[in-house]
Amino acid sequence: MSTQEIRKASTFAGWGYGWYWTINGGQDSPRLAWEGRPGTPLIDLPRTYGGGQGTWSDPYLIKTPEDLLILCRYPEDWSKHFRLTADLDLRSVGNNFQPIGTPLVPFTGSFDGDGHKLKNLSLSRPREAFVGLFRNIARSAMPGQFMTGLVSNLTLESAQVTGCFQVGTIAGLNGGTILSCAVQGSIRADEMLGVLAGRNMRDALILSCQSRCSVGLGGVSRPDGWFEVAGGLVGRNLGGLVIGSTVNGSVTGTNTIAGLVAENVTGLIYRCGAWVEADVAWWCGAGLVGTSAGGSIVGCLAKGKVKGLDLGGCICGSTNDRIESCYFQGILDGYYIGGLVGGASGSSIRYCYSSAQIEHVPRAGGFARQLDTSVRCRGPKSSGYICRPGWPDPCCPGKCLAGLPGAKGRRLGLYQHLGREGW
Repeated sequence: MSTQEIRKASTFAGWGYGWYWTINGGQDSPRLAWEGRPGTPLIDLPRTYGGGQGTWSDPYLIKTPEDLLILCRYPEDWSKHFRLTADLDLRSVGNNFQPIGTPLVPFTGSFDGDGHKLKNLSLSRPREAFVGLFRNIARSAMPGQFMTGLVSNLTLESAQVTGCFQVGTIAGLNGGTILSCAVQGSIRADEMLGVLAGRNMRDALILSCQSRCSVGLGGVSRPDGWFEVAGGLVGRNLGGLVIGSTVNGSVTGTNTIAGLVAENVTGLIYRCGAWVEADVAWWCGAGLVGTSAGGSIVGCLAKGKVKGLDLGGCICGSTNDRIESCYFQGILDGYYIGGLVGGASGSSIRYCYSSAQIEHVPRAGGFARQLDTSVRCRGPKSSGYICRPGWPDPCCPGKCLAGLPGAKGRRLGLYQHLGREGW
C-alpha cells in the first residue's frame, strides 16, 4: 500500500464502526480518536446491498457475491437482517472472503438462506481460531429485539474450510440458532471442529440440520501433536441443544472424535442420527458422541464403522448422563470397546441396545466395556454389558443374555437387569 493510499478515507471501508478512528485526509494516516489529532471521524457510507432496509420485515437482500463481501466488511451491519435471493457461486471470491463477525463483535442479526445455496465457499486460515462463514453468532442483548442470532434455510455446497481452533463451516462459535441448514464438503482443523459449529454454547440451538462432509483433525498449523475434539456436526456442545439433525460422512483424527458431537457438557442431544466411518488414531472414538458429562442423549442412533483404541458404539465415555432409547448398529474395531458405551460413571441408561460386530478385541463388552456401581440400567429389557471374569473394573450386578468377550463376531448387547433395591 502506497503512502497516498494510506492517507485516503476510502481505503478504510468498514473502519467506521464504533467511531474509533479519525483521519486527516491526504495529510496523515488514521489515528485513534482519543489521540486528539487533527482530522475527521472515519464514517462509513450506508450500504444498500441488493435492496431492503435491514429490518426483520424488510431484510437486506443478498443477490451477488459482492453483496456478501460487503456484509463481511461492515460490523455496523452485523445486527441487521438479511435474505439470500439466489444460489451464489463463491468460486470467484476465492479466499478473499472474510468470516462474518469476530470473537468480540458477533453476528446478532439474522441470515435467511431462503432455501438457496452458497457454492464453493473457501476458507483457508490454518493459523486462525473462530473460522467459519460466521466467526461468532450470538443472540442480541438489546431489549425488544427478536429473531436475532439466527442462520436458517441455508445450504453450503462444496465448502472447503481449514482453520486452527474452533472451526465450523457455518459458525466457529454458535451462541444463537442454526435452523434447517445443510453442509456438503470438507473441513479440517487442529482442535475443536464440527461441520456445523466448532462450539455450541449454552442454550444455543442447532435444529433440523444435515451434514455430508469429510472431517479431518490435526496437521493444519503444526505437523504433529495432541489434536483433539472433532465431530461430524459439532465439536463441543457446551450446554447447548442439538435436535433433529443427521450426519452422513467420515471423521478422522487422533483423539476424541465422534460422528455427531465430539464433546457434550450438560447439553441435550435429541432425535439425532449419524451414519459415519470414524477412525481415531489414539483415544476416544464413537459413532455418536465422544464424551458426555451431565447431559441428555435421547432417541438417537449411530450406524457405520468405528476404529481406534478406546471406543463406544454410541458413546465412548459417559459421566452423570441420561441416556435413553438409543442404539448402535455396525462394526467396532479396536482394543477397549463397548458395543453401546465404552465406559460410564453415574449415568442412567434406559431402553438402549447395541448390535455390533466387534473385531480384533482383547477387552470388550457387547454393550459396555466398563460400568461402575453408580450406573443405573433400567427397563424390562434394559441395556447392559458383557463383563469378563477377573477384570479389575467394578461392574453393576446383572445377568448377561447374549455375547461373550474375547471372540471375534457379532454380539447383541441386550441385557436383563436383575435389579438392586431402589433402581
